[in-house]
Amino acid sequence: MSSKITIGTAPDSWGVWFPSDPEQVPASTFLREVVEAGYEAIELGPYGYLPSDAGELQEALDEHGLTVLAGTVFSQLHHPDAWD
Repeated sequence: MSSKITIGTAPDSWGVWFPSDPEQVPASTFLREVVEAGYEAIELGPYGYLPSDAGELQEALDEHGLTVLAGTVFSQLHHPDAWD
């Protein structure tokens, strides 16, 4: 029996922490460089950095031959009032 592990990367590896930061790498550059580095899967990073519309996101991923292996939630989910 063999197993397969998918190893991906994330926008924070490219210095992306906040989707509106004008100093960060554009999403198109991140996606291109991820593929150039040999990755086939990514984590989504902060909400709004990559397209939040599922169709647009799928188009961007397909254009680069990438899949998603994880997402990110920047919230204090350990606080009961954070769930609203």
